[in-house]
Amino acid sequence: MELDKHDEKLLDFKWKDVTFKIKSRATAADRLAVAFRDQKTVASYSLTLIERFVVDWEGVTLQGQPVPYSFELLSKHLPSTAKDNALIGLAGFIWENTDIGSGLDKELKKKSLKP
Repeated sequence: MELDKHDEKLLDFKWKDVTFKIKSRATAADRLAVAFRDQKTVASYSLTLIERFVVDWEGVTLQGQPVPYSFELLSKHLPSTAKDNALIGLAGFIWENTDIGSGLDKELKKKSLKP
């Protein structure tokens, strides 16, 4: 069996003044994590997508200093309101612009979403 070689192309998702870096292709581990998510809620499914696909961010600071990306910081400390939540946009972007939904690389979109 020949192993897959992923030439990883990162996608950009812009929210306010933050740019999130998103993997464009799912690995076997990503597909397993998504398949065995808590199937009771859309929120749980969406958080699994975000946790598996967001790999970095630009434009996030604390006391004026850049902050390295972590899922915990993103999910618990990024400012949001009920009407303006980065997680909602990220989950939709990942579903629409990566191969996790269809499994077909040809479905990858070339440009990033700019809400």
